[in-house]
Amino acid sequence: MWASCRTVLVFTLLCAAWAMKEEPRYFKEGGSLKIKPVSVSEPITVITWKCSGDVVAEWVKDKIELEYLGRFKGHASLVLATGELTLSNMNAQLAGTYTVEINYQVQPVGYKAVILKSVPTPSVAVQPLACTRDRGSCTLVCEGDVAGAEPATYSWKEDAGDWSRGEERKEILNSTRAVQTFSCRLKNPVSFKESEPFKNPFYGEAPGSGSSTGAVVGGVIGALLGLGLIGAGVFAYLTLKKGPQNTDSPPAAGTPLAENNVDPPPAAGTPAPGKTEGDKLLNDKDSPA
Repeated sequence: MWASCRTVLVFTLLCAAWAMKEEPRYFKEGGSLKIKPVSVSEPITVITWKCSGDVVAEWVKDKIELEYLGRFKGHASLVLATGELTLSNMNAQLAGTYTVEINYQVQPVGYKAVILKSVPTPSVAVQPLACTRDRGSCTLVCEGDVAGAEPATYSWKEDAGDWSRGEERKEILNSTRAVQTFSCRLKNPVSFKESEPFKNPFYGEAPGSGSSTGAVVGGVIGALLGLGLIGAGVFAYLTLKKGPQNTDSPPAAGTPLAENNVDPPPAAGTPAPGKTEGDKLLNDKDSPA
């Protein structure tokens, strides 16, 4: 009889193990992990947590004090009211499948704790390297070594727009000339990193459009210089054609004109300029009577 009951019990446990669902739980080195069991309707009086068959924590109300065992000491913390288990300062030795037994009932859900690295900071590269505006399309690649950090997901955004889920590689078309930059993001359950914005090789006006900002500005400056040169030429021509202008004002009516600035002759008996009265007497003496 006892043998038959024992066989049935073992068979029941094996069936429960085969039927158990396993949910992944990810953690990073030095991080923490919380595992909350399925809620039960009756008060909890017995809790036993295990990791891949090793007892993590055990408690029986009024019989066994809460105890943490083996490598889990200093890492595990149990909430008796709910059965929630928290593991802190995680490392590779704490990885494994966690199961819980509450009130002597093994719950049908297991939790596989998996250690992950943080994702690296990605960078964007273009293929081919000589991607120019005359091409129809090019491919952007979100580069980053995700070994030990998987599962990792990729996202892309244009300029300062929203992130959209994508793949490691992204095709861009020549028609994306209005987009200035592309950025990519790597993310896993424990971390995420973003690349620096990558300049769109197609950004700007289409080749040969002739409507770029530089061309417009150059045309305006050239036109202004041309007008300035034409105006200077016209001014010089008119100045030469009119000749020099007399800037002296004409004399007023009735004003006698000076005759070449010649002084009038001195009156009779008046000594010439520069001669004294004595000179005049000597001249009179020497003159014949």
